[in-house]
Amino acid sequence: MSGREERLLQQDASEMNQLAEGQPEMNIYEAMRKGVNQGKMRYRKRRYALGITLSLAAAAAIMLFTLPFIQKRMESPAANAFQDGYMEVTLDKSWSDSAKFSTASFSDVSLTNALKRGFIQPVYTSLVQKGFRVEMMGGVTDGRRVLLLYSVKNMTEQTVRHADFALNYGGHDVADTGASLDITDEDDHILPGQTEYFAYSSYLSPSAEYSKEARYDLTFTQISTQAQTSSSNKYRTSLSIPFELDPHWLKTTKEAYDPQRTLTVAGQNIHVSQVLYTPLNTYVDVEYDGSNDYNIFQLIEPSLVGTTNGNRKTLNYLKSITSLNTDVYLDDSQATLVLDPSPALELDAARLQVAGIAAVPKEQMQIVVDINKHEVLEAPDSLLTLTAKTEETERGRLTFEHRREHALMENSFSMRLKNTYTDAAGKEHTQEGDTGSSSQSSSGNDIVYDELTYYFGPKASTYPQPLTIEIERYWNPVLEKGSVDLSGEE
Repeated sequence: MSGREERLLQQDASEMNQLAEGQPEMNIYEAMRKGVNQGKMRYRKRRYALGITLSLAAAAAIMLFTLPFIQKRMESPAANAFQDGYMEVTLDKSWSDSAKFSTASFSDVSLTNALKRGFIQPVYTSLVQKGFRVEMMGGVTDGRRVLLLYSVKNMTEQTVRHADFALNYGGHDVADTGASLDITDEDDHILPGQTEYFAYSSYLSPSAEYSKEARYDLTFTQISTQAQTSSSNKYRTSLSIPFELDPHWLKTTKEAYDPQRTLTVAGQNIHVSQVLYTPLNTYVDVEYDGSNDYNIFQLIEPSLVGTTNGNRKTLNYLKSITSLNTDVYLDDSQATLVLDPSPALELDAARLQVAGIAAVPKEQMQIVVDINKHEVLEAPDSLLTLTAKTEETERGRLTFEHRREHALMENSFSMRLKNTYTDAAGKEHTQEGDTGSSSQSSSGNDIVYDELTYYFGPKASTYPQPLTIEIERYWNPVLEKGSVDLSGEE
């Protein structure tokens, strides 16, 4: 398998984890464990009820036996550091813990860059609460991404793992969708007496103003089968650690300008509003013109080409920030291209160039099927079919197969459909259960076969046919190269 094929399948695994959002917690956990390279995990966000009931009798018994020893050591900082409610902030300490995160396979390239180039801002704020010692060790933000490095020491008698995590930064709840958590160990379990290290990352709103005050909320859950399947909070422990992270830490090494240029590809206009150079990444903000005939999902293989000190430099594509992978944008008309950081920050004579666009004509943004005839009646192209039914196929469940051509292009993606559909009488129904997705590469060809299972429900065959599902995204590459000058006069 080639490197590009491997990256593609890893990308598809990540997207399948995204589709798993909303499944029971145990299902999400098992899906994650299967899809991550060498046990390194990336957690997708879910929200859980917080809280835990403390056993006062047990606490009183512990205090009865340990009080004489505690009283003798109350003046010792080392003794205080393990008492419930103890909080410590270490001032004037330089960042010195990159080695503790050297074994991590970070899902966010920005974090790797920050560690390698020494951009981590020391925080070193620790909190002891409910049997855990959490230390926010360091972090960094460039105004578009926020990255946190922290440790958790488990002082309970139960093995636990993260059940939830959330950040409030400068009074703003940071986007849950698109937030991720990387670990540095073989798995995510935190054994009794063990200290583990974690890296959190998420997107920030480009229009929000952030102050240095922050709060990180954590929920840990026990790992027993009973705990994983229970809705009770008695197996979960929640705590919050306040800290400060200077949003202007990288201000002197950030450059932004507003080119206000328009890139035209296949007759479709893409407006480029801002280019932001930071030590972590380069960001290019784009907006798709509302008068376009096509619904554009993303630009294909975008890059920024220019010169630094007279030498040609290309900043390659890393990812896109869209309404599908973050709460930063509310609709699909806006997106941010995330590219490599530029060593010299702003490029001279920069040009944005693309290999094409992934787009579908607006009037074809739906799939129409007759569930009784087992037939696709309408789709954006002829490459979408239904797999054959078997005796084991559940009633009302269809599996779509999409032949994704030019799939090994750097940022191709699998199909996503809305979880509601409309029958021929115009009545809307909600998909029952969860959407399943998988991909299989065709050996030796630039082709991937995507399978997506959609459960209409056991009564769907009685609804007026055909049934219509709206498309959220669909890989239909329009391979027309285009470029636009972002620095010179038009």
